[in-house]
Amino acid sequence: MGFPKSTSDVALQWTMEVFNGLRWFPNRNVPCEPGEAGGFFVSAQNFPFSAYLKPTKLDGRPRAAYEKIVSDLAYKIGVLVPPVLLYKRRDAPRGEEINTCVSLVSFPVIVPWRVLEEIKAFDHLDEVKEALGRYVGIVALDTYVGNDEDRTNLKNIVYGSESEKETDLISLDFSNALNYEGKWNDNRSGAACFPKMPERIVDAAKLNRRIVDATVTNIENLEECFINHIVNRIPDEFLDSAEKQVILNGLMVRRALVRRILADHLA
Repeated sequence: MGFPKSTSDVALQWTMEVFNGLRWFPNRNVPCEPGEAGGFFVSAQNFPFSAYLKPTKLDGRPRAAYEKIVSDLAYKIGVLVPPVLLYKRRDAPRGEEINTCVSLVSFPVIVPWRVLEEIKAFDHLDEVKEALGRYVGIVALDTYVGNDEDRTNLKNIVYGSESEKETDLISLDFSNALNYEGKWNDNRSGAACFPKMPERIVDAAKLNRRIVDATVTNIENLEECFINHIVNRIPDEFLDSAEKQVILNGLMVRRALVRRILADHLA
């Protein structure tokens, strides 16, 4: 279904930008459970939507760049991932990351996956079951970008709603994708990698192969010039030139591998 009307224009705009001129401030009124990399909700003056800033953990990993690249890829192939902008956090406390990103809160109502399970929404609510059927393209995206994030922990999938007719499941957290921990170094980007998914999603992907296959086709049709553009426009302080080249090579090579990897796991 895609982004709701309220944020669809912003989502498109953010895919065309790397930064914008907004200054983001912590929004302590919104509770959150930061992941391993740290983060918190933020808002900006004269901007109507909230965002989530990450990472705060300073460990030398180009997490923000990974989030931006995968978000742009997701938009292009039709998988619902929050749009991302890079953000230079110049007021970061000592010992926290300066090179961060902000991820748009794309729906006014957000429900964690674990809550959906607790209330048995997948069994009783048609709109949730339909959203799950549309969501399965994430299996192809996570396979393509080599995302090592364990989605079985249920913390990085949420259900977004603006109205009964505008609902979808949304994937969060791609800082463990691409060349995370050097897994694509030394020409190893072709290694097979099926993502860690809840069984409910894998079963839905088997039932909705048409959507999965359409997403794979979109990946296979990604043009080299587009991949070059979204990787090379990342500033060097967020992603150095050697890392860019590894990621470029990986994304080029893996376009042709996703269909075979999924065929082995979704038979």
